[in-house]
Amino acid sequence: MYAQSDSLDLSDPRLPALLPVIPLLVDLLREQDIAPEQLVHLLSDTPGLAEDTLNFINSPVFNPKRPLVDIRRATVLLGSRSIAILGLAASLIDSYKKQPLNGLRHNSFWARILFCAVSARLIAEREEDIAVDEAIFIASFQDIGMLVIDTLEPGFYASIAQHWQSHTDLKLLESEYFGCDHAAISTAVMRQWGLADALAEAAALSHLSEPPLSKGKTERLGCIARIASQMADLPFSNDPDLILRQLHSECIDGLQWQDGQLAMQLHIYRNVFSELAPLAQRLGIERSAYERIAQLSRERLQPRLVDAAFRAPAKPAPKLHREADVQEVSDAIDPLTGLYNRASFPELLQNALNNGEYDQQPLTLVMLSVSNFPRIARERGDESSHQLLADVARVLDRHTRRDDLVARISDAIFAIALPDAPGTAAVAIAQRFVASVTEALSEDFPEARIHAVPATQEERQPYLSAQALISDTGKQLLATLRATK
Repeated sequence: MYAQSDSLDLSDPRLPALLPVIPLLVDLLREQDIAPEQLVHLLSDTPGLAEDTLNFINSPVFNPKRPLVDIRRATVLLGSRSIAILGLAASLIDSYKKQPLNGLRHNSFWARILFCAVSARLIAEREEDIAVDEAIFIASFQDIGMLVIDTLEPGFYASIAQHWQSHTDLKLLESEYFGCDHAAISTAVMRQWGLADALAEAAALSHLSEPPLSKGKTERLGCIARIASQMADLPFSNDPDLILRQLHSECIDGLQWQDGQLAMQLHIYRNVFSELAPLAQRLGIERSAYERIAQLSRERLQPRLVDAAFRAPAKPAPKLHREADVQEVSDAIDPLTGLYNRASFPELLQNALNNGEYDQQPLTLVMLSVSNFPRIARERGDESSHQLLADVARVLDRHTRRDDLVARISDAIFAIALPDAPGTAAVAIAQRFVASVTEALSEDFPEARIHAVPATQEERQPYLSAQALISDTGKQLLATLRATK
């Protein structure tokens, strides 16, 4: 596609000069086996590249379970090929990030690149036979063609700024003007770098309007890059609900995911924005601009908004106590309260525990119960008891931070996971929840009895699994309820 157009010259001297290490890394990637010492030597001999690669690896983009402080150890643990690809990504970013932009906005463009990389990792982790590092690479550089256009045709993006809301619109405008779109140019650039066809072609497939018929590696990488691009579009779109619905369709139809899987990955995605701030700073993104973009992203990924976008409006609300009906609406969300359900909460909690271990921060889990809920349900009926649970959910949602996890894990038992909440504050936090819920229910449900118990996973303790922490806290709650009878 690009080869048929002569409107852009990829050898133009205005384009950034690549670091000398880049063709050497590409040559290594062509080899079947990469000698670890050769790779380490290559990265270490390029000023700052080993450090940049480690920063990239240790960030939420790649998200290792433990920080890696030595490039040689990283190569042994993660494999030479992964380090070569991630080192190539770091060196390419270093080559391009200082490029002055014209119609494109530096903060927005590089924030999208960052969000694409994280999104690709989250999606690829769910896919078999897809290398996470390759997915990150393709997602990060699928839009490199936009930098080429912006450099060689400085007025183009400024002239169409009011005429596109999605990458589909942009592709049509680019094709009309240049005879090709930026994804095709990205493919041509990657081929010029010397990358294998499977990686280069994936960039061309990343903005297809429909899932490809083939399920080969190249097509799946392109599909992952496309989904990552849509996730990265959320803070910049005038219609985030449309993007969420498109994401849902892509993951269900293109990747054959179950309903709840995307909701869980989006929640994890929502929680990484603050952790990306140091990497954003290294990319030259202004702090205030990044904070605005991250805050808007978090707001648009609130669980209730995600569930509302995913849920088919024709489906009736399920009755309480019928797990099959709960699962019918969503594998991740409790339809009665809009909170996470008992099926999805353990995995989300495990991710929060892993992050706490990574950051050496505590996590407090609070379990809260309406202890006399069965009697209220019998005496008042389903409609009132449903209202009670919805009221409790609203109070908990209002009194938690945006990175906290709130779930309904049984009829009238709620779980609240609070990252970075130390044990010294746990009892006070639990008491605050009890007081807030009791006060909110006092007018309509004065007979409701609220109890809560906390348990803290401290940073200095051996880390429990999510299931163990839930079980231990549940036992404490049960003992408390028995003692109050």
